[in-house]
Amino acid sequence: KGIKRHPAVDSNGFPLTIVISRANVHDSKGAIGLAIDTVCKYPTIRVLKADNGYRGPFVKNLKERLFVELEYVKSNFGTSGFKPISGRWGVERTLSWLESFRRLNRNYEQFIHTAKAIAMAACAMFMLRFV
Repeated sequence: KGIKRHPAVDSNGFPLTIVISRANVHDSKGAIGLAIDTVCKYPTIRVLKADNGYRGPFVKNLKERLFVELEYVKSNFGTSGFKPISGRWGVERTLSWLESFRRLNRNYEQFIHTAKAIAMAACAMFMLRFV
């Protein structure tokens, strides 16, 4: 039971695309679908930033096949105080915005495509607030 949301966001934290996977899928496998979806929709993107959970043997071929480079951003977990890390705060802020929607707080959907549609609708709602 459960799902994982893998969002790709721009430098302002606004979502470009979201890939939904089951909770038992490792992050490195979710990164492949996310990179393919992001590069197909936005072909000018050449660098993607991700945390260390997306590191793995599956994403090593991204540069050769999709011509996109994956940079890993370390977290500051365990340090005192808040220090925003470039390339990481946008995704964390987007995920916290998504958690503010009651429908996304728990997984009510039976199908992955329904969960993606609900997440995209929530993204559209919070993006309209900033216009």
